[in-house]
Amino acid sequence: MPDLHRQFYTDLARHCGAVQIACLHPSLALEASLQDQLQASLSSEYTSALPYLQRQSKVLQSPFSSRAWAHSLLLISFQAKAREQLPFAGLPAARPGRPTASLAAYILHEDYHQVGARILAKLAELLDLQEYEFGVDSSPLLEKALARHAGLGRYGYNCLLRCQGYGSRLHLGFLFASKQLPAQSYEARLEPDCADCRLCLQSCPNAAISESGILRIQRCRSYLANEKKGALSWQEQLWLGGSLAGCSLCSYCCPDDLAPRPKDLLLDAEALCMMPSAQLKALIQGSILQHQGVSRLKRNAAAALAIQLPPEEAEDMQQKLLESNHSPALRQTVAAWQRQSAKG
Repeated sequence: MPDLHRQFYTDLARHCGAVQIACLHPSLALEASLQDQLQASLSSEYTSALPYLQRQSKVLQSPFSSRAWAHSLLLISFQAKAREQLPFAGLPAARPGRPTASLAAYILHEDYHQVGARILAKLAELLDLQEYEFGVDSSPLLEKALARHAGLGRYGYNCLLRCQGYGSRLHLGFLFASKQLPAQSYEARLEPDCADCRLCLQSCPNAAISESGILRIQRCRSYLANEKKGALSWQEQLWLGGSLAGCSLCSYCCPDDLAPRPKDLLLDAEALCMMPSAQLKALIQGSILQHQGVSRLKRNAAAALAIQLPPEEAEDMQQKLLESNHSPALRQTVAAWQRQSAKG
């Protein structure tokens, strides 16, 4: 029977476009596993999400508790593929010898939120579900912990889910169903063991990841570029390292990943800062960059200028940015740069 269930989900994955599908039912073992993960996060001195985790702790450690109608939880891993044509053609290309702002390679792929939603909608259709809820990064849920519990992968030192043959490139989605579906979990077998590798540890320029498995999220380029709200301190501008959106360093180095290593896209940092906000908003409409928004992108581009411009150009550029931008986040980021410049 377990083999029949495995084949059932293998066939489902093939038909809906997922890499792998697992199914969990409510259980004390599941809640205990999630509680351990939540406590590890809450006890971390590096987490910036403590208020959120504390606020949502009940539903995070007991995901079925707020969904009394649900009897099954499907977890999928899936891949967002590179676009046939390079996106963001309207964004200003990098100029030789001038400061650049980088888009991580995965940003150039299809928006994983949209890809996952299509797969999950197809999955609900194939299973003829009447009552269900699905999402990708859209609900209080410990997706990585659930996926690890179901055997879809194991944690790497980079705190991402490591999946055989894909490294850390896969994304996760969930689907709660009222239907009692057959349970299916796996035993994740990965070679080589992370303890014998450490490539992701060595690849991070900010020492944001460690052998303890705890992410120093305040140092993480992806967090600073994509999630950090408001202004950037001077130290955060240094940690951001010229990233406009995302960072692929600790994921694309994984030896599990058998795909060719894609390159980041380099853009003109100054031109991005000076571009009218309405024009930039139109260029990113419907893309994954829309989740970041114009204000955050311009702030990141200003930080890229701050760490790359020669000192003799700094004052003129700072004034130019302040005169042409009214975003508090950008202006305060430039102010932090000015204070650093004044130190000489």
